[in-house]
Amino acid sequence: MEQTESELKNLDELVELYLLRCDVEGKSPRTVLAYRETLARFIRIAADEGFPAEASAIRPEHLYT
Repeated sequence: MEQTESELKNLDELVELYLLRCDVEGKSPRTVLAYRETLARFIRIAADEGFPAEASAIRPEHLYT
């Protein structure tokens, strides 16, 4: 069964969906690659900082402390 956007909870899945949309919208491959690298860096830092894996559990205080 395919997941809908509201069922996607994992940051990795959300990033992949976003990058797919960027590709479908016709953004340049270099732009999509830059987005991919930036978002991968964010996910690595978020994991290092102990952010929840589920996007819905991330709160402003995770980002602004």
